[in-house]
Amino acid sequence: MKPATAVWWINLLRTFKWAVSIMIKHKATPRYAKALFDLSLKMNVLDAVHSDMLSLETAIKVSAKFTNFLQDRELTVKTQDSILNELFKGKIDPLTHRFILFLSKKKRLELLKQICEAFATLYQRHKNIVNLTIVSAHALAADQVRALTERMKVKLQKDVHTTQAVDPQLIGGFKLLINDNVSDFSLQALLEKFKNSIIFSY
Repeated sequence: MKPATAVWWINLLRTFKWAVSIMIKHKATPRYAKALFDLSLKMNVLDAVHSDMLSLETAIKVSAKFTNFLQDRELTVKTQDSILNELFKGKIDPLTHRFILFLSKKKRLELLKQICEAFATLYQRHKNIVNLTIVSAHALAADQVRALTERMKVKLQKDVHTTQAVDPQLIGGFKLLINDNVSDFSLQALLEKFKNSIIFSY
């Protein structure tokens, strides 16, 4: 076997092992989130743990140093636990703290961001909450946001958490993103519907 061929096979094997590892971790994420959710519900600390998970997710997004720490597989469990205790002991709910130490022991700290996201989904489903994002060319006034939010609460019969996003490319109107569904009320979309109605009427 030529050296170049041997190197190719070695790289392919490493890629395969990496892909398998990612698949295993992806499957583990919802199980970890569900276990934490069930425990927090049973121990009556659901809201506290949810608040902790939101804070952790934010920390991961804004701190490259914290993200690198979570992904550093060269650190020993003892070192990780020492850092985690320094960062979080007495500052978050004891259940959240124990859960993070559990992830450290299982060498799964790099899954924390995905677990936070999965936990948020479980929490919102339990609380009958949907996420509404209003996308418009310019930020809407507060009373407009409230009116749209109240209208969607009545329509969906759910609690609605609303955020705004600005897309300068929109020409008038707005889009409503409800979880994974999009309702397009932009001027461009309305004109397209009008054009299609004229075309298909003949």
